[in-house]
Amino acid sequence: MFANWRQRLIAPEAELLARERSLRDLRERLGAWAGEIPRRQRAVRAILNAWRRNTFAWLIDGRALHSLDLSGLELENHDIADLTLADGFTHIEDLNLSDNAALSHLPEPLLSAFPRLTRLSLGNCRFTRPPHVAAPSRLTWLDMESNRVTWDDRAQAALDRLSKLVLLDLSGNPLLRAPALDRLPSLRSLMLNNSHLSALPSGLGQLRQALLLDLSGNTFERLPRGFEVPSEVGSPLALESDWLNPVIREQIEDYYQQHGIDLLVSDFDYQELLRDASPARLRLWQKLPLQYRRGMREILESAQFDRNPTATREAVWQRIARMDNDPAFLQYALERPAIELLDL
Repeated sequence: MFANWRQRLIAPEAELLARERSLRDLRERLGAWAGEIPRRQRAVRAILNAWRRNTFAWLIDGRALHSLDLSGLELENHDIADLTLADGFTHIEDLNLSDNAALSHLPEPLLSAFPRLTRLSLGNCRFTRPPHVAAPSRLTWLDMESNRVTWDDRAQAALDRLSKLVLLDLSGNPLLRAPALDRLPSLRSLMLNNSHLSALPSGLGQLRQALLLDLSGNTFERLPRGFEVPSEVGSPLALESDWLNPVIREQIEDYYQQHGIDLLVSDFDYQELLRDASPARLRLWQKLPLQYRRGMREILESAQFDRNPTATREAVWQRIARMDNDPAFLQYALERPAIELLDL
C-alpha cells in the first residue's frame, strides 16, 4: 500500500490522516444509522470490516474477492433504504445479502457504491426481479435462489443487461415462464430447478461452455419440435423430475438412443467418479446401461465415498471392469441396485 502511494506521489502520512478522518466519519454515520437496532449494529461491524478491506469471498480457484457480507442479519427494506455509503467501497467485488427473508428491494444509490461488483448473492430473500446494478457488464454471478421471482418482460429486460453472467441461479422461484438466455452467451452454470416451468428456455443451444444446466424438478411437457443441441450443451443438461409426463420421457429416451446424450441427468452429477478417468475407463462407463449409471449417483452421495473418495472411486472402477469381463458378474450386478455394487 505504501509503495503504491509513493508511486502515485502521495505522502503516506497525509494519506493515513485522510483515511483516519474517513473512518471516523463513516463510524459516525453508521452509528447514527444503526441506533439501538441490533440487526443494524451487526451490519455496522460487517461494513467497517469491508471498508478496511478485511473481508473476502474465496473462489474455487483460490482467488479472493473483496467482499461485503451482510447475509443472515434480518435486514429489511427500510434498513437498506436508509443506508448511505461513501466512496470507500469502490473496491468491493462481492456483495452478499442472502438470508434476509424480508428484503425485496435494493436501491440503485446503494448499488452505485460498488462499481466493481462482479458477484451478487440474494438467495432466500423476497425479490421479484433481478436488481439494476451500477455496472451490469461487470456482473458475472447472480444468485437469487428461493425468492419470489415470477418471470415477466420487466424481469427479462433486467436480465438482458447482465450479458457477462457466468452463473445464474433462479432455482426455487415460481418463475412459471422460462427466462430467455439468448443474450447470456457466457453462462457456465445455470440453475432453474424447481421453478414451475413447463417449457424449456430459449437460447440453450448457444451455451457451449456450460458445466451445469440444472432444469430439474420442473413440469416440462415436451421437447420443442426438432429439438437438438450440441453435445457440449446436452451433456451438462439436467431435466430430471418426478412430474415429467410420459410424452417427454419418451422423447428423452429417443434422444439418448439417437445421440447418446442423457438429457435427464447431467454429466456434472458424475464428475467425482469420472474425474481423471482414462479413455478406456470412459468407454466402459458408456457401455453400462443408462438406468444403472443414473443409479450410481447414490454411491457418490454415500458416507463411504465421503470418508475416502479416492479408494471408493478405484473400487467402483474395478467392479465396472469386472462387469465388462465377466458376463455372470455383470448379470448379478445389474439385478441389484447400483448402490450395492461395492458390496459385491
